[in-house]
Amino acid sequence: MSTSSGLGPSQVIARFSETFARHDPTDLRALLAPDCVLHTTGPAPAGAQVRGREACGRYWGELISDRAVRFLVEDEVAAGDVVVQQWRVLDAGGSLLQRGINVFTVVDGLISSADGYLKAGE
Repeated sequence: MSTSSGLGPSQVIARFSETFARHDPTDLRALLAPDCVLHTTGPAPAGAQVRGREACGRYWGELISDRAVRFLVEDEVAAGDVVVQQWRVLDAGGSLLQRGINVFTVVDGLISSADGYLKAGE
């Protein structure tokens, strides 16, 4: 499904993921809807809710800027405006720190919501 920006949901999420790979949040806010809602992976059991382009941009910007970790996309599935992304986070030595998924909704070429889930720890 294409949007008014010309980018489909998978393309928008690919650009989002590129900001993590580059550790550069500069382009992030341009991908977020003004009323973006983020449901974070923690704290347990339900996470927290972050609302608005600026607040979501700040939250993700802090994660993106952390050069001590690497964010890798393992798999992605798109259906209409929804993109589900399975990911892992590695430390500088390549050891696994976290695995999880994000469920994104993209409307008119912008991320309108994201819901994050983590694998449970031991």
